[in-house]
Amino acid sequence: MDDLVKKGIVTWMITELLDDDDDDDYEEEYDALIPIVVGAGLIKRECVPKINLFAEEIVIDQYTDWDFKYHFRITRQTYQCLLDKILLLIQPLVVCPGKPPIPPQRQVLVFLWFISNLDSMRQIASLFGISKSSVLLIVRRVSNAICTLRDRCIRWPDAGTQQQIANAFEAENGMRGCVGCIDGTHIRLAVTIGQDMDYINRKHFPSIQLQLVVDDQMLIEDAYVGWPGSTHDARVYRNSPISDALQNGLIAQGDHFIIGDSAYALNRFLLTPFRDTGHLTPEQRNYNRKLSGTRQVVERTIRALKARFRRLQALYCLRPQHICNFIMAACVLHNLCILSNDAVEDLLEDGDDRPNNYAAHQDNVQGIDRRNNLTTYLWNIR
Repeated sequence: MDDLVKKGIVTWMITELLDDDDDDDYEEEYDALIPIVVGAGLIKRECVPKINLFAEEIVIDQYTDWDFKYHFRITRQTYQCLLDKILLLIQPLVVCPGKPPIPPQRQVLVFLWFISNLDSMRQIASLFGISKSSVLLIVRRVSNAICTLRDRCIRWPDAGTQQQIANAFEAENGMRGCVGCIDGTHIRLAVTIGQDMDYINRKHFPSIQLQLVVDDQMLIEDAYVGWPGSTHDARVYRNSPISDALQNGLIAQGDHFIIGDSAYALNRFLLTPFRDTGHLTPEQRNYNRKLSGTRQVVERTIRALKARFRRLQALYCLRPQHICNFIMAACVLHNLCILSNDAVEDLLEDGDDRPNNYAAHQDNVQGIDRRNNLTTYLWNIR
């Protein structure tokens, strides 16, 4: 095959790869493309100095437990737990003929370094002795693998667990019947996806919405991601699966409910604060204080998520599905850390650039009754 024909084939493959919307075939096309491009002599891989065996000889053999947690933001035990769960999904990666495959252990470490730090792909590639394209491929591959754990790691609590959560919230602030706290946060994007202005939020930066419901231990009970940054929190909630499940009485046992801020509409299963127009009664102010104190757990969870996985502070990606998978993988990892007693107190950072939108809602009659009853109860037990 002469060079002209090879060039034509490679050009066609690159075009097909860039135009293909089927993300499931991305890795196979990528793996097939690299050897052909290199073999055709159309590009030459420069021999860039890299740190060989950094993962195997430095991280694994020489890092102390403190060093490991400092750089990878999770403990060595949590890393091993994650590796065991996804090992079969990330077999050794061959990126180019003639070079040794990248073992699963190094792939997971590359992903953790990427999600936990703001280093460029060039820096990460040099550190782990691989190419920049391999870093990108590993991040997507490991993200997808972690997302397969979603149903096992992010689950709505059963009836018994709901009662335990309700008891914990009641013991803390008297919020009887509460089984979760909901809030939304904006994951900042480095660039606007497809120049779509819907991703520009009220703070004038591009973002994608992440909605979380958490329990008293900062464990994520439900995660929903994907709406553009300009979307109001209430609309995100109305279109989320958990909204339908709650309204249809499928998941809230007995008199249980979740709580949120004033961005959400009041209803029987989602209680919100009274709007302070300057005429609140002492009972209503007391209720608002109790609700605000209880809701702090979801705010801490969001801060912990972004502090532990600092890549969430600025994501650079042009495909919404890849962004959503990466964010969901971070949520799964967060729960793995909570379940493994992998503390986050030393990682917390102040501040959240979440521009919450508050709008007038039509309150639900059943929600008004439930909130009034809880307000009276909280006042009587003060």
